[in-house]
Amino acid sequence: MTQATKNLWALCFSILSFFIPFGFLISISTYFISRNSMRIETTSINKATNILSIISIIFSILATISAIIGFVAFFSN
Repeated sequence: MTQATKNLWALCFSILSFFIPFGFLISISTYFISRNSMRIETTSINKATNILSIISIIFSILATISAIIGFVAFFSN
């Protein structure tokens, strides 16, 4: 698989991670793939994948925190 193909797949999975409930795992892996690709050659696809992965990680963390707060609020008396 060429580097360009790998970058396109990482971008697709980075976008897909927004719509999957456990997208946190996908976004972390696409983040590391984009970081490694940026060390080889920086392209707009790598930058977009990196930014989308970071945004997806932040949204996943916020959703997890909201779920924990809701769980605690629901079961606390």
